[in-house]
Amino acid sequence: MEQNTSLFEGETRALRVLYKCNQVLQRRDVPVHAVLEEIVQLLPNSWQDIDSTCARIVVAEMEFATPNYVQTSDVECFQFTSKDGLQGRLEVAYAAGSKTTNEQRSKEKELHTMLADMISIYLSRRFDEDIVRKAESNQRAMVDNTNFIVWSVNRDYQLISFNKPFANIIKHRFGTTPQVGQRLTDGIDRLNRLRDEWSPLYDKALGGETFKITWGFNEVYHEYTLNPIIEDAKVIGATIFGEDITERLRLEKEMQIMNKRLAESRLMAIRAAMNPHFIFNCLNSIQYYIMENDQRSAVKYLSKFSKLIRATLDNSVHSKGRLSAAIDLIILYVELETLRFEGKFDFKLEIDPSVDIESIEIPSLLIQPYVENAIVHGLNNKKDKGSLRISFALQEKMLYIEVEDDGVGRKAAAEVKKSSQPEHRSLGVMLTEERLKLINGETGALVETVDLERKGVPSGTLVKILVKVVE
Repeated sequence: MEQNTSLFEGETRALRVLYKCNQVLQRRDVPVHAVLEEIVQLLPNSWQDIDSTCARIVVAEMEFATPNYVQTSDVECFQFTSKDGLQGRLEVAYAAGSKTTNEQRSKEKELHTMLADMISIYLSRRFDEDIVRKAESNQRAMVDNTNFIVWSVNRDYQLISFNKPFANIIKHRFGTTPQVGQRLTDGIDRLNRLRDEWSPLYDKALGGETFKITWGFNEVYHEYTLNPIIEDAKVIGATIFGEDITERLRLEKEMQIMNKRLAESRLMAIRAAMNPHFIFNCLNSIQYYIMENDQRSAVKYLSKFSKLIRATLDNSVHSKGRLSAAIDLIILYVELETLRFEGKFDFKLEIDPSVDIESIEIPSLLIQPYVENAIVHGLNNKKDKGSLRISFALQEKMLYIEVEDDGVGRKAAAEVKKSSQPEHRSLGVMLTEERLKLINGETGALVETVDLERKGVPSGTLVKILVKVVE
């Protein structure tokens, strides 16, 4: 009976010590060495024979022992290894003549085994916490030392967290230091714009959307990404990441200017290539009159040709010009071709009353190549008399131009050109199409060529040109 009582009291002491050790091992604000020191000092309270029993805990180069610790020949060692590979042991030594019975010693051994396991778990947990703490510290340092602006708000627009760049920007721009739990607009009149413009954005993110915006303040522009913070399937706040894109936008603007200048240079080169082509056709007409010994027609033609050259040169200097100048140029050209082909076709010019030819500008020398193509290739190859119609009308903010002829059509004209001038290429239209590719982005100019038919027979060509109005 007395032995059973002694065993019961021993188990009770062991459980109390185990409970106290567990409480000590739960502390996170105490250094590891202090925890292990306290553990080893609790152990004597669980032993049957305190005076003849001693212990120590060894972890790496650290050693913690009971005040009466001495090395004896009767030692039990309980090894443990933490998650990071840190090895240690709990040593319990019994002096000669110890009164601890075998049964009591077996119970104490169970306690020491459990305690060694608890120390292993404790060290592993502290290792994981150190990793997390270091990761959080590194992340905080990275977030604070980056150029990105980071902050988060809860559903009431109160600050949950923010990094140093965010705090610096608020301090610099608005003269206030942000605090966790604060609404930035509280009591600060200068932040009313932030409240008015950002509240709808916060609401959108708090509604579960992830999106980007570009927001400028005092000529400094940031690109912000807003993300909802989700916890337990509920949106509890929003996180915002901001990147300063002022320099990027400046470089993009400079690049656009450079690309525009390059495009204008290419257009100038193309116009320079068009002018000799156009002049070549006119000189052919003058040569025709001279060969026919028609001096009066040659002089008349030469007079109009000199005016046309002057108008062409004026148009070729600038990338754009007034519509009235473009129409004058076309009339001059058509008159020259009418003289050359001796009434081969009738000409009709239609200008809608809504078209202000003096205020509207279009790309220079844009229409002339299509008019030239209609006369030289379409109407000239027609056996009977043809007609040429050029019209101008407004469609919303677009100038709608039509060049229509009732000539032989593109297919028949191509066959004639192939047999008479097999190596000739129509540079005018080809170069104009190249120009349209360059100016489409700027002016919105578009062109469409339609092959006309009458009862299944080719009956001419219709060119539609759509140009954005520049007034």
